[in-house]
Amino acid sequence: MKGPIFKDSNEQQFYYSPSTGRIIPIPKGINLENLIEEKTCFKFKFNPQEVRRKLDEERESIILETTEQCNLSVHTVSIVGIISGKGHTQKKNMNIETALNACKDFLDHSKKTGFRMISFYGGEPTLNFELIEKIVLTYEQEKGLGFSVSTNGTKLKDYAKFIQDHRIFVAVSLDGPKGIHDKNRVSKEKKGSYDEIMKGLNALDDSFKKHHLSFSATIKDPEDFMSCFEFFSNNFQNNAFRVGFVKFLDSPKKEVMATRKDFERLKNIYLQMVTNNNKIPTFLSFLFEEGLNLIDNRVRNYNEEELSCLHSCIPGVRKLFITTEGKYYPCEKLAYPELEIGDNKQGIDRDKVLGLLKFVIDKENDYCSTCWAGTICNSCILLESRKEGKYDQERLCQNCDKKRNSIIDYLSLYADLKKVKKNERR
Repeated sequence: MKGPIFKDSNEQQFYYSPSTGRIIPIPKGINLENLIEEKTCFKFKFNPQEVRRKLDEERESIILETTEQCNLSVHTVSIVGIISGKGHTQKKNMNIETALNACKDFLDHSKKTGFRMISFYGGEPTLNFELIEKIVLTYEQEKGLGFSVSTNGTKLKDYAKFIQDHRIFVAVSLDGPKGIHDKNRVSKEKKGSYDEIMKGLNALDDSFKKHHLSFSATIKDPEDFMSCFEFFSNNFQNNAFRVGFVKFLDSPKKEVMATRKDFERLKNIYLQMVTNNNKIPTFLSFLFEEGLNLIDNRVRNYNEEELSCLHSCIPGVRKLFITTEGKYYPCEKLAYPELEIGDNKQGIDRDKVLGLLKFVIDKENDYCSTCWAGTICNSCILLESRKEGKYDQERLCQNCDKKRNSIIDYLSLYADLKKVKKNERR
């Protein structure tokens, strides 16, 4: 396989060598047409005994679908229950017994994990706050255990005291300034939710918000990209972020190009801030530093050896999503019937977990081992291959193309940053 040729911001060309992990400057005047085909010298594997051990002793987090109810009509994202086919018309709450059984199972199988997390998810989890209170009060004395809640923020002011008193990490869904946010997240009465979120945030102490508050922003329209960056950079520049984008593969080309243009603008802003040793807003950190870390931590100079599974976590170890009915899934993004891996009565079905990992490994050895980005990429094959809940080869290939293009962008930025650091040492 051949690696990609890419340019930095000064039009200097580089070659990424997939067999060595080296980023090689290409002198001007060199003919690039006859690049050597590099040998594929790795394959992926996993150790079933190690997987079973981690499932028995080192689980890291569980996510409780506290309720299927939601008090907003959200026009940006698909909700897990809808994806999995059960919908939200039933509006079930998780009962206390199901939650307690799930937490006990988790804690019994995480004895050797340094820090563990119990997360509350929905629907809108604060609509079943009684369950949250019960779980927190029952288990908060456990060593090395934290709690988090993913919320739309509309009920935050009602529960701010309990959340602060018990140091619960809060992730609020906020899509940008009022005009943008209220287009997408409205009440059943069609009223925007931005003002209620601000009331909730104002009910939290500044010291709490500094360390326990993060945001999840979903950008639906490309023209909103820069406005969201300016809003979060001006108002919440120290808080952690997750930024998601609605649609890509099905977007009109002009929308993709508009987003691309803004991405390039933000990349230049990021590079300039690094060059000037300015503090980087967390919005920019999220956009760029995860990708840069992939490049920095890439596998280099490997020989004929087997690499452990790269493109999936072990289902049930890093995360375990538990529905209101007590069914187990690999994570909140993969709550599809064919990916069920147990329930809170029988526990995790280890054979199903091993079966999913075998599926991932087979796909990795079919596709990733012959891809130049195979040892950089962090995409989850189980997730990227899903279309309407089912495995779809075409969707996987589309997402792989998208990921390769993204990695080339990060390689280019990485080359620019290396040049900045080299100049600093002079």
